Amino acid sequence: MFQRWSPLLLNGCDRTAGLFVRLALTLGVLALLSLPVISFAGSGEALKAYQSGEYQKALEVWMLLAYEGDAEAQYQLGMMFLHGTGVVVSNQEALYWLSRAAEQGEPRAQYLLGAIYLSGKGLTSNREHGLEWWRAAAHNGNAAAQYGVGTAYLYGAGVPQNSADARKWLTAALKSGSLEAGLLLQNLAELSESKSRSGSVSQYARVGPVSVWIYNAFNRLSVILAEANAGQLVRITERQDDWYLVELSQSLTGWVNITDIEQVSGPNVRVAEGAVLRSGVASVRESSPVVTELDKNQSLKLVDWADPWAKLSVPGPLTGWTPVLGLVEQADNHASLQRIWQDEYESRSLGSNRDADIAALSEMLRAQDSVDAGSVTVTENVTPLNEVSSIAQSTGQAQEEPARSELASSEPLKRNDYDWLLAQAPKRYTLELFSSTSEKLMREFYRAQLFDDHVSYFSSSVSGKRWFTLFHGSYSGLDSVQKALGLLPVRLDAMRVRRFSSVVQDLCGTLDDVPVAVLEKLKTHCSEKK
Repeated sequence: MFQRWSPLLLNGCDRTAGLFVRLALTLGVLALLSLPVISFAGSGEALKAYQSGEYQKALEVWMLLAYEGDAEAQYQLGMMFLHGTGVVVSNQEALYWLSRAAEQGEPRAQYLLGAIYLSGKGLTSNREHGLEWWRAAAHNGNAAAQYGVGTAYLYGAGVPQNSADARKWLTAALKSGSLEAGLLLQNLAELSESKSRSGSVSQYARVGPVSVWIYNAFNRLSVILAEANAGQLVRITERQDDWYLVELSQSLTGWVNITDIEQVSGPNVRVAEGAVLRSGVASVRESSPVVTELDKNQSLKLVDWADPWAKLSVPGPLTGWTPVLGLVEQADNHASLQRIWQDEYESRSLGSNRDADIAALSEMLRAQDSVDAGSVTVTENVTPLNEVSSIAQSTGQAQEEPARSELASSEPLKRNDYDWLLAQAPKRYTLELFSSTSEKLMREFYRAQLFDDHVSYFSSSVSGKRWFTLFHGSYSGLDSVQKALGLLPVRLDAMRVRRFSSVVQDLCGTLDDVPVAVLEKLKTHCSEKK
């Protein structure tokens, strides 16, 4: 059209005709731009398109309506970006559109927005902000939010534990149709009084609307073992305060450097002495967190590999900790839930390995071994390897320099530094950073940070388990404590300010690995009053 009428547009002698052509072109473009709005009148048609799998049509209509301020369209857009339905997953986009809908009082958006803040998925975890949105949704009659707020008061998760408020919100959730709330109400007294798991309550729960991390300890600073997807069924085995110990219908997986693999027999892999499984949540490298130490005689399954890393799974269900507010306990028949969980586990186990990758990895390892040893006789489907150092030389791969985080703390981390502890005045303060059952985690965390003050950790035995607790600095008053908090290189959710007298008394009850030279001196401190 432009080429046809360009002489008129460019001919200065016919200005009137040129104006008419410009007007016609403008009106034509406006008419074309208005067609999508005419074709799809509202959110109802977008929902039909969405339900029939026409995600692009639904996205176009909801996007137009969302920019016009339609709360329903904003909520639906947030859902699409959160779960990646027809679009690339974007927690930032989901947060933006859900926030717009939530601010207009859309209860489903308020609940989902709260769940995102509580999980910290792709964002900074903010439990207080998340619970504020859950309260707003609960007041607007959302059953899931009412259940969540009731659970928060029941277990003291982000709010002071209060059985009366727990009963109030769980009762409201039950009236709104939440059978799971009724399950907790039946055991409310027992659950309120106990900080640990009660066997009388259902053992199964589903992950809420937002996926959650599974940790190796009930601490957000501990190593992330896996991610449990929204709606996934898990089995609850224990509760500690506002954390659940759960079993997932999947195996623990992680990454091992292929130089640590000694043998491949079909999908089965055996590793060298001292090999460790590293987290694969972030990009895998030598500085990635250690998930667990591996037994040389343990038979692992090959899941995938990407030179120089092999992804392995440890046989058996994955066990780890997750915050209670990320789960919804199930009130269905226990036997049926058990069957669903078992079916999911068996299905995941059968589809966990890839034959083509196994064959390729075996061939590569066999070639590496041949280069290193000159000639090696191997049996069919079995690849023995020589020492790790020899393999590294044979591949010709350059060794990576240590990451900066590994060099951050130059001073060695001291375990059970009783000389330092007992030299402190009882009324002075220290910062208890966090506790863990993993000593490796403790040391990895220390190496990843740059601390200005003295840092030491102490071991103790609690309920038959070895625990390690990390302490930072010695301060004369709360002003000094406040200043130290502002200088910490990392923000910690579970940190506590402690007097040294309190720390000593705690250790007195669980003396562990105390040198004879300081034992008598420590006992003297233990006999003193708090």
